[in-house]
Amino acid sequence: MLPARRPRLLAQRRADEARAAQDAERQRVREITARKGAVALERDRLRRRRANTPFARGLQTAGGWLLSILGALIVSIVLTWLLRHPSEFDALLRAARSALRVR
Repeated sequence: MLPARRPRLLAQRRADEARAAQDAERQRVREITARKGAVALERDRLRRRRANTPFARGLQTAGGWLLSILGALIVSIVLTWLLRHPSEFDALLRAARSALRVR
């Protein structure tokens, strides 16, 4: 009777060991994920703290205005040039149509 029980006990012990190893691995993954999340939260908190200073907000506002003005100026210059050079405009349209295969 004893030899018949040993393989079952060995199989049960191996299954328990495998289950314990899987549980330990899951726990380690959870800990790593939690640590990464905490680091990301702290980094985000520091970034917000730096971005909340009046100087940083002023720079962001001034930068936004500057980019808007430059963008409008570039669009204006390009449109003016295209209107003064209709043959170039037609060539650009033909190239775009051929690239997009539009007839």
